[in-house]
Amino acid sequence: MVSTKKKIEFEDLLEEVGDYGTFQKKMVLYFLCPVSMAIPILTMNILFLVNTPDHWCYVPEVAQSNLTAKDQQHLFNHNQSSCFMYDLNYTEWIQSNYSSVPENTPLVPCNNGWEYSTAHFDETAASKWDMVCGDNHYSSLALTLTNVGGALGTFIYGALADRIGRRPVFFIIVTVTVASASASLLVTNFTAFLVFRAINGGLTTSFFQLAFVIGEYLRQIRKGTTSDKNYLDLLRITS
Repeated sequence: MVSTKKKIEFEDLLEEVGDYGTFQKKMVLYFLCPVSMAIPILTMNILFLVNTPDHWCYVPEVAQSNLTAKDQQHLFNHNQSSCFMYDLNYTEWIQSNYSSVPENTPLVPCNNGWEYSTAHFDETAASKWDMVCGDNHYSSLALTLTNVGGALGTFIYGALADRIGRRPVFFIIVTVTVASASASLLVTNFTAFLVFRAINGGLTTSFFQLAFVIGEYLRQIRKGTTSDKNYLDLLRITS
């Protein structure tokens, strides 16, 4: 005897219990929204990490003098002050009561590192690893690797989500994001910093895709309604 029982779909259950009720609203309000606001802070902070503060040559004699940081910066206030310093005997210059530097004094590259302004940041990756002057391309490298990680991560985490499920991968992404962001701040090796930022950069796109797909599955999509069209438009834009 052929069974005439109708197969019950997930959408049928949602229609019975309500497709966007208290549970779905609390899920979005207390979970998806807070996490979606917190994760970008841990991924997009690369823009602040590679920020290059105002900097000038570090000269031990000048740094140990009673000149303030502002006065030291003013001393090297010439067209190439970020990467060059005056070629003079700074000990004698200090003993001369900080006399004016002759205009024809030659310039030489900074050979003792740099001093950095702390007006906006106490420290950035650029100041930590001296990514300035001849090494200023390393800031662009960090941003490039972050974007490369984003392109690769979309395929990796997308395939993983299809294999083991979206919710497990969602929580994996949240965990890896926090771990990689924290590690990139604590490491003392520049190569390790780049690796962690590349890993971190591979998470953002996949995170938002999974967050909104999970949100979509929490409700039934009814064809033809304005609210559903707006919801799907928002899904496409944010993911």
